[in-house]
Amino acid sequence: MIEVFLFGIISGLIPITLAGLFVTAYLQYRRGFSMQDMKTYLSVAPVLSTLWFGALASLLVEINRLFPDALSFPFLFLCERENFL
Repeated sequence: MIEVFLFGIISGLIPITLAGLFVTAYLQYRRGFSMQDMKTYLSVAPVLSTLWFGALASLLVEINRLFPDALSFPFLFLCERENFL
């Protein structure tokens, strides 16, 4: 379930990042390549947020793979014990 949520976050940020890549490529085509352009592009908020959320999504997916349903086990045990179900 968490993968769907994380995929939504990442899929929302990827088009913004791709638009930034096209703008950077166009500027490099017009002026020639400059390393300063690449540094400026990589420090822009959509790029940083895409990298951050991508890393966070990967971390959460791996935690979910190693410890599946870790959040639901205590809740289900409490519900069975209290006869909530």
